Amino acid sequence: MKGYRFKNQILLLLGCFVLQFCEAQNDTSGTQVVTIVSAYKPVVKKVAKINVSASNLLPDSNKNLLPYNVPVQNLMYMYQPIVIKPLAVTNTEMVSLGSRYFAKFGFGNYTTPSLKAMALLGDGITNLVQIDAAYTSSKGKITHQNFSNFKFGANGSYYTTKHEIYAGLNFNRNQYYLYGYDHDSFKYNKTDVSRLYQNVSFSAGIKNRSLNGLGINYDPNISVDLFNAKSMLSEFTFKANLPAEKKINNTIIAQLNAWADLTSYKSKIPSSDSVKFNNNILGISPNIKYTSKIVQVSAGFNVISNNGKILIQPNVYGEMPLKKQKFLLQAGWVGYVQKNTFKNLSAQNPYLNNLDKQINTTETEIYGGIKSNIGKYVVFSAKAGFVRYRDFQFYMNDTSSIANYKSFVLSEESRLNNFRLHGDICYHLRNRVQFNAGITINGYTGMKRNEKAWNTIPAEFNASAQWNINERFQLTSSFYFFSGGQYLDSTKKVESFSGAADLSIGSTFKINQRLSAFLDINNIFGQKYERWHNYQVYGINAMVGVCFRY
Repeated sequence: MKGYRFKNQILLLLGCFVLQFCEAQNDTSGTQVVTIVSAYKPVVKKVAKINVSASNLLPDSNKNLLPYNVPVQNLMYMYQPIVIKPLAVTNTEMVSLGSRYFAKFGFGNYTTPSLKAMALLGDGITNLVQIDAAYTSSKGKITHQNFSNFKFGANGSYYTTKHEIYAGLNFNRNQYYLYGYDHDSFKYNKTDVSRLYQNVSFSAGIKNRSLNGLGINYDPNISVDLFNAKSMLSEFTFKANLPAEKKINNTIIAQLNAWADLTSYKSKIPSSDSVKFNNNILGISPNIKYTSKIVQVSAGFNVISNNGKILIQPNVYGEMPLKKQKFLLQAGWVGYVQKNTFKNLSAQNPYLNNLDKQINTTETEIYGGIKSNIGKYVVFSAKAGFVRYRDFQFYMNDTSSIANYKSFVLSEESRLNNFRLHGDICYHLRNRVQFNAGITINGYTGMKRNEKAWNTIPAEFNASAQWNINERFQLTSSFYFFSGGQYLDSTKKVESFSGAADLSIGSTFKINQRLSAFLDINNIFGQKYERWHNYQVYGINAMVGVCFRY
């Protein structure tokens, strides 16, 4: 036991000696510094790149034809334009495609009732029929300054998977009176100055809705007009058109149209002056249309038989974009034949006398112009053209003692030139504001048989505006200005029209989804101007009424 303790004491003394020796080795006089020495340096290895030389791709001669079938469009295309007549009410009803039935009733000063109705029948997929009727009349302050118009129409289409078969039946009745005589010197009954025009027309046709095996689009159609002026004349017209076109490729379309326009005229006056004649036009028009990103061109010609006289007229026009398609340059050389039937002539001047012959007017025009957009909402165009007429028909007051200056006759001009300028502008701001304006200037020269360009309009300006203030209230306005031409007075002296300005405004208020009310005020300036000499228009007139749709 004593030996064991002795060993422990010796080990304890030895440990104390070692600990004292280690403390003596520490130098506490300064800051300790650690130095790290490294011999490793990182190096980024070079990347081995693959050299690729550029080369053109091999041409691919395979054509990937992607078939695309145009969806069938079952839209209601049968709306007819409104004929402009005295005291015509501005079309403010804006019938939507969802309305099947529509009626408009109005009444104004000059004892002017106005009624209009329309109905759409059918499902719009396999069949569709539109029936419309309208009536209006007025009584002016001048004796026999009366007017009335009634029209009825039924137009329909039947759709199959490949074709659309369409037909229409229309009736129009216009009552005028020759009130342009000296009322202090002459007295006439209504029957003596009556001009009652009636026309019954029928039309039918068929057109393809999808491409056939030959890739040809076609639309053959016919129409028949039975026109008569009570106790004066009758006129029968038959028209046939055979248009067709074929798409050669993505840029070229070939077109061909053949037509016939045959008219038979017969006067009903039981005298030696009664006449009967035919007025026939036959024609064929081949045409090629070329469309690319650079230019659009339509080139063709018309071969026409005008009562046996062969005519060849140009039909070339095109458009080319300029400055990144901001401008379109337009140019053309085109020709027309204006058929001077009594129906067409009396639509322009209803106070026309009987005809002893019908000579059609040929027209050839060379024009150039430009069309462009200004911002997002404005589109404008301007065009200048030189027009040459053959067998132009002027309207002249009948200065004979029988007519007493109350009717018009035609005066033929074998050759006539017209330097015509036209410009228009259109502004549309979504569905809120719409504005349209246009101006036309005519410069007639080269007359030989006529001293002046009788009863023509040297310059005219028209504008219209529509403002949808909100969902219920709408304002409309129209303005028309023209400068007067020349005419012959009762002593065969040359006189000039004074021209006129005609401003109209209208408003429509939507009461509910089916009922709305309107107010129209026409000729606000109250000018009783004359478009045809001795035939004053009505002064300021207003109409108020309601519209119903279902």
